[in-house]
Amino acid sequence: MKIDQPNAVFGQRGREASVPAALVGRTVEPTRTIGHLVRLLGLVAFLLTVAGAVFWTLPGIEK
Repeated sequence: MKIDQPNAVFGQRGREASVPAALVGRTVEPTRTIGHLVRLLGLVAFLLTVAGAVFWTLPGIEK
């Protein structure tokens, strides 16, 4: 059995594990931009629906 192993082994503490750092900032921006666009599109669709419903029922209210 080898005692000097270069990789971390289960149960051993204090050894440094070489794990590449993940670049988090690069994946956040496109997702955030698309999220804002989807929310804006949903809000515009909702407001157009409300405006259409008001103008659809407005002639009926006058009668």
